[in-house]
Amino acid sequence: MIKQWFKQQLGIVELTIINISSIQKQQLTHQQIKGQFIEVQIDTIPTILQHYQWISSKQLLTLAFPKYINQYIESRKLKCNLF
Repeated sequence: MIKQWFKQQLGIVELTIINISSIQKQQLTHQQIKGQFIEVQIDTIPTILQHYQWISSKQLLTLAFPKYINQYIESRKLKCNLF
């Protein structure tokens, strides 16, 4: 399903799925937010995404995210030596 979505939405045919996380949750005072992370590796940036600003994994650590996203980044950093 993931590969099919990438093909249909972004025109990406060749990709490698690196990791699929469990659903992550964070309770805020007035709501609960949930997310799931799907890490993929692609060889080239598709045309549809070329106008976005791309950053390195080290730069990623300097940005502000909700707690559950920071926890996921930290867990992947420790497991994969990504940063």
